Amino acid sequence: MQINGSLRKLVRRAVIVLIFVGCEQQQLPPEQQPYVTADLRTRIDEANVAAVGFLLSKQSADGAWRSETYGTLTDGITLTPPVMKTLMFGPPSDEALAAIQRAAEYLRSWVNDDGTIELQGRAPDFPVYSASLSVIALSRLPMEGFVDARDAWLSFLREHQLTEQLGWDRIDAAFGGWGYSVCPPHKPQGAVPERPPFDADLSSTLFAIGALRLAGVWVDDPAIENALVFVKRCQNYIETGGPVDSQFDDGGFFFTTANRVQNKAGVAGTDRNGALRYHSYGSPTADGVRALVRCGLAHDHPRVLAARAWLELNFSPRTNPGTFDPALAPDRDAALNYWCWSVSHAFRLLGVTTLGGGCKQRDWAPMMAKELLARQLPDGSWKNPYSFMKEDDPLIATTLAAAALANCREVMNLPQSTRTPRSSRGPRTVDVRWIDLVPDLIQPTRPVSQGRPALPKPLYDRVDEFDAILLVTKLDSRVSKVRDGVFCRYTRVRVDEVLKGDTSNEGRVLYIACCKWNDRALLEKLLLPDVGPVRGIVGLKALPDGAP
Repeated sequence: MQINGSLRKLVRRAVIVLIFVGCEQQQLPPEQQPYVTADLRTRIDEANVAAVGFLLSKQSADGAWRSETYGTLTDGITLTPPVMKTLMFGPPSDEALAAIQRAAEYLRSWVNDDGTIELQGRAPDFPVYSASLSVIALSRLPMEGFVDARDAWLSFLREHQLTEQLGWDRIDAAFGGWGYSVCPPHKPQGAVPERPPFDADLSSTLFAIGALRLAGVWVDDPAIENALVFVKRCQNYIETGGPVDSQFDDGGFFFTTANRVQNKAGVAGTDRNGALRYHSYGSPTADGVRALVRCGLAHDHPRVLAARAWLELNFSPRTNPGTFDPALAPDRDAALNYWCWSVSHAFRLLGVTTLGGGCKQRDWAPMMAKELLARQLPDGSWKNPYSFMKEDDPLIATTLAAAALANCREVMNLPQSTRTPRSSRGPRTVDVRWIDLVPDLIQPTRPVSQGRPALPKPLYDRVDEFDAILLVTKLDSRVSKVRDGVFCRYTRVRVDEVLKGDTSNEGRVLYIACCKWNDRALLEKLLLPDVGPVRGIVGLKALPDGAP
């Protein structure tokens, strides 16, 4: 898959600038030195323990978390799911596990017997965020018994997508997205309302996509396919092969196509076709590239490469990057913790550890970790001085900053070999083996709510042996995979994109289980051309239609 010529020139120009600027004689400041000390890892661990302690201290008796800063965030269902999710990825403890259990019971209390979502006559104030994060949190629970509640929240989330069921057409700018509307947003009829409709935005849509995917929804589901339509429209990118307008088409993302008010960096101008264009900026670009990948685009898709190039070129751990309208610039960092959270997820997802080139090559994770540590308060919380995005509420800022810090820690834990630039990585030698799946042994093994869909029993019994698992499920080029406990689906995934980590992978083992596909020659041709020598391919047995 090739990036178009004009965009290739743009990316190449950015790389050349980095290389030549990077070879100045001056030294990088200490906080940007690309090395990680044991002391920094220890400080991160201590900071996360303190953050968890702060969050635990704020839980209410009913299991919920409520804002002490904003009256609009005291409904319980707005802040409980994100705090619960943060605890699940934080340092483990009996106290944290008990708090997670109470929070899960609280999320379930919003589900009525008929499956509707409502508590004491009140609906969620931020339904898409609440539903998405409830699905994500309940899907990753370490205990059973919450599948029905998770599925009820998932159905509630689907109802809020702007599609034909709400009167939206594919030609509508907001089609396929999710947004802030309290009720399912039916398409307005007649005159355009005076107030811009807050009906679709990239952040809400990313959360919804993440929830659907984690719940086992595949990329060929209409909800994901429609979401991808909206996500693409939020990228400053030309896909038709026409000339790239360097003033606008930089590969970055903006917040929404639905209205100009919510695009926090402002209007960039009008392009040659008379279309209003918006500035790209950091937080939506990080959200956008994550959404593209979760919707099934490969890491080497031109859209993904363009967004990645924007992030690498503009990255800063101190400010939300991008070109902002001067009148809007004061609120640039109102979402600073959100930016750190989203870009750290994006870089982990894309396997990015090192930025820049030449003399200014640097590791982003320790840079960000040091900035986050410097901003942590003595009680373990974070608090943004800017109020525009409500990050001055410690419960909001702490969940974001602690998660970003955890992402930094994970990247810093990678072996040193993974920190070499992508271009210097050599060919990969992978031991690829087939595993037979006997039909009468196929049976459910693990509830979806525990973060992984049911696997065939012969595969699940040996799951800890695998570096990666590739499940081929249809007679086409689509494949499914289980990686790091998350069920994903891609189109024509290469083996080296499936393996854990983006390293040389010498000696790694990839087990391929084949369902409903007995053409091994075609499978090898489709999946293995970029791997190099392949050893140890053994047996293959196709399964009958209807096998999981």
